Amino acid sequence: MSPLLINLVSRLGRLGVAFLLLLALDLVLSVFAPQGIITSLIALAVYVTGFLFGIQLLRRNVRRIIWRLRNRLIVAYLFIAFVPIVLISILVAIGGYVLVGQVAIYLVTSELDRRTDNLNGVAHLLADTPAAKRQSTIHEVTPYLESLFPNVEVLISNDGVYHYPEGSQLSSPPAAWRDNSGLIIKEAHLHCWAHIRRDNTEVTLIAPITNELLPKLAPGIGEVFLLSFDRSLDLYLKDTFERRQYPSARWAVRADPGRLAPILSQLSDNLGLRIASPRIFRGARDADRWISALGRATAIEAVDTTDGAAEQLSVDIATK
Repeated sequence: MSPLLINLVSRLGRLGVAFLLLLALDLVLSVFAPQGIITSLIALAVYVTGFLFGIQLLRRNVRRIIWRLRNRLIVAYLFIAFVPIVLISILVAIGGYVLVGQVAIYLVTSELDRRTDNLNGVAHLLADTPAAKRQSTIHEVTPYLESLFPNVEVLISNDGVYHYPEGSQLSSPPAAWRDNSGLIIKEAHLHCWAHIRRDNTEVTLIAPITNELLPKLAPGIGEVFLLSFDRSLDLYLKDTFERRQYPSARWAVRADPGRLAPILSQLSDNLGLRIASPRIFRGARDADRWISALGRATAIEAVDTTDGAAEQLSVDIATK
C-alpha cells in the first residue's frame, strides 16, 4: 500500500473508510440493482455511518471551528466598533484642519485689512494736511507706517515731488485711476496701497506684501503664503485684458466708466423710464449698489455675437 493511501486511511479512521466504501457500493448498486433489498440496506448503512462519521469529524475539529468563529467575531467587532471610530476620528481631524485653516485665513486677512485701512487713513491725513505742515507730519507718521509695512514707499505730488525713503523710484499711477486702497499687483508682486487726490495734491502710499510680513500679521500661526488659482492673473499682470475677436459680431460698444456711471445713477430717478418701462426702472434702481463700484473701472466693452443658432452678449470690465 502506498504511503499516501496509508496516510489518508489513518486520517479518516475505520468509520470514515467504512463510510466511503459503503457510499461507493451504494452508487454501484443504484445503477445495476436500484430496486433490490440489498441496495436499501446499503443505503441505510450509508446514512448511519455518514451520521456517525460527521459526529466524529465535528468532535475532532471543534477547536478549529471555535478558533475560526473567534476570528469572525474579531472581524465583526472591527467593522462594528473600531472602523466607525476610526472614520469619525478622520472626519473630526479633517473638520478641525479645515476650521483651523479658515480661522487662520480670517486672522491674516482681517489684520491685513486693518493695516490697509490704516495706510489709507495716513494717505488721507497727508492729503488733507496743509503744505506748510506736511513735512513735519510726514516725519511724525513715518515710524507708524514702518510699523505697519516695513518697506513702505510714499509719493506726494504737489508743487514738487516728495519721495520716501530717499532713492525711491515710485511714480504716480495713471491719471484715470481714482481714489482707492487695497491690494494691487505691481511688477508681478502683491502690494498694499492707498491713493488719494485732493485738488492739486496727490498722495500715493505703497508697500510690498512679502513672505517676511505675512507671518507677522498673526504671530504664532505658522507659515503663511499666498496662492492664486486664477488663470487670468497673467492678463492682470499685463495691466490689460485680452482683446477678444468677434468675427460675427452684430454690434460692439466700448464705454468710459467715468462718464457711464453718472448716467446710470440718474436712471433710478427718471420718471419717464418708470412710466415707459417699469421693469427696466426697477432693474436700474436695484443697480445703485454696484454702479458706484463700476465707476472705478477703466474700460467697459459689450459685444453681441451670433452663430446662427444662438445669440450671446459678452461684457468685459477692466479694473486697471
